[in-house]
Amino acid sequence: MSIRVVFFDMGDTLTTILPSWETLYVNACARHGIHVDHDALVAATRAVFGALDADESRMTYEASEEADQRYYQEINGAILRRAGAPVNDRMRGILDNLQKEFETPAHFHLFPDAIPTLEALRSAGYRLGIISNWSWNLPDLCDGLGITGHFENIVTSARVGASKPHRAIYDYALHWFGARPEECVQIGDNAVADVGGARAVGMHGILMDRRGRAHNADYPVVRALAEVPEVVAGLGA
Repeated sequence: MSIRVVFFDMGDTLTTILPSWETLYVNACARHGIHVDHDALVAATRAVFGALDADESRMTYEASEEADQRYYQEINGAILRRAGAPVNDRMRGILDNLQKEFETPAHFHLFPDAIPTLEALRSAGYRLGIISNWSWNLPDLCDGLGITGHFENIVTSARVGASKPHRAIYDYALHWFGARPEECVQIGDNAVADVGGARAVGMHGILMDRRGRAHNADYPVVRALAEVPEVVAGLGA
């Protein structure tokens, strides 16, 4: 059966953040007189988000903007504590500062091949959507990046109340598009959340692996967005 709908993840798939996530953490702490090691933050971020990907009890929550704020403050706090930041009265200010930084469109940049890829897919007749673990403001960010018009729907975990790889966020997107799982493909940089989550509901999954770390995968792997149209066409052959 041919592919009808192509879904994209957002972070590290369509966009990158500059300065890095870890640098934003370091800078936020420094403003409050606290030093946190960059490498420790890298390890802490991987550990915290890796645990979230594996803990189904944490994948569903209240779908409201207020709950979203609490959710990400909890995650950011866990990352900072794991990286060695002291838990004191300055932590609240750091977390508030981080929330603003992560909602600043100027920090996010489209990969150079993002727009040409989206245009090529739309010209080929595919319907496009986003399925991303992201905060409430994802639609606003897409507006700021000028990409909203390429997508029929932008599905963010905060507004669904479920994070990938939980099937609820995929089921929501499938229902909205009125498409069968085998007609859809999810493209993202997380083998568990994107590829594993999509395949668990019967969709296709394509891993975005810009650093060439995936080996012997039993699913399609691309190194750049420009490769996606050809791979998607192959899935429907």
